[in-house]
Amino acid sequence: MVEEKVSIIMPCYNAGKYIGEAIQSVLDQNTEYQLIIVDDGSTDDTLDVIDRYSGNIELVRSDHSGVANARNKALPHMQGDYTLLLDADDSLEPGALDTLLGSVSGKREIAYGRFSSWDSEMGKRLYVHNAVRLKPNPFISLCRGNFTPPGSMLLPSRVFDEIGNFDQEVAGCEDWDMLIRLARAGYRFKRVDKSVFNYRRHLSSASNQAYRMYLSGRKVIQRCFQNDPRVVRDRYPEGNTVDNHNQILQDYCAICFALSILSDDIDAAIKIICDTNLNEHSNLNSFGKSFMKGLWWHSLTDFSNQEIVMKSAQLKAAEVMARCIDDSRLSIKAVKKILYPDISQLVFFPGPKKARRLVREWLAARQVIDGLFGNKESGRKTTSKS
Repeated sequence: MVEEKVSIIMPCYNAGKYIGEAIQSVLDQNTEYQLIIVDDGSTDDTLDVIDRYSGNIELVRSDHSGVANARNKALPHMQGDYTLLLDADDSLEPGALDTLLGSVSGKREIAYGRFSSWDSEMGKRLYVHNAVRLKPNPFISLCRGNFTPPGSMLLPSRVFDEIGNFDQEVAGCEDWDMLIRLARAGYRFKRVDKSVFNYRRHLSSASNQAYRMYLSGRKVIQRCFQNDPRVVRDRYPEGNTVDNHNQILQDYCAICFALSILSDDIDAAIKIICDTNLNEHSNLNSFGKSFMKGLWWHSLTDFSNQEIVMKSAQLKAAEVMARCIDDSRLSIKAVKKILYPDISQLVFFPGPKKARRLVREWLAARQVIDGLFGNKESGRKTTSKS
């Protein structure tokens, strides 16, 4: 039996501090692989580090043009039956390729496993994430949001003939855009309940530029509801049939709003919350849940102080939304609905640890809002933008 080969694509830009660890995690794999590194115009010591491993690497040089374009430059060089996308600041778990290859049972199947979040120095494991189930329909699930970094997935190399290349137009969300196209083309997603990938958490990463993510993500979601000519034999030529297009957009905006607050990018936060056009017809509880989800995910970079960071972020968010109230875009009542976590979740998650956390979050949000708005129950009436 001929052993299947995996092409690993690793774009890098000024990654000299981290890329050696990423390369070594590939060299430690047991499966036959091809490592293609695309240097996207680095100006630090990245190339010096790569040179230490030169016998095991196919290096492609490029002017700086972004992650999506860097990956595209690697595609003509691929020789493997399968492809894995590994960022230069992350790493594979030992045996990851064996685990993923061993779970694939068909040529139109994509394997994905669990992954671990680590601090910026890869010295402390912060969280082990479950491999979520994309059921009953992966396309519908992915239209609502991305579910994993690309380093946890193994793709048949032929997929790019069917769905096209990576799209730099949606920089920051190009992986999500790719996954949606895979689902549209009818590829199946095989879940593996084992950690295969280590994800380095730091707010300075390219994916954490809030307003760019906001603009890119909106475009990705809008494409879900229409024809996508990039996909050969699109199974959903008319797009997503779910009728809550606006709610999906608003929930995604809530996550970007959380990121902008945590990044202290107040200008982006104001733009996002005003552009979202929340009004009396919006599902503000859903927006609030997504906001808290975004705070939790992005504040993992400071896990030991996470609750303190989240409370501080809630106060900043309230202050930003207060400006929108002054601009007649949002009511105080609406802000309260957004920032109070939905304590009704206690009915569905009865575990004592989860319950205590939700109660603390609810009380913290109430304290933030009462401190900012006092006991006012109503503000200016909410108005919709034309």
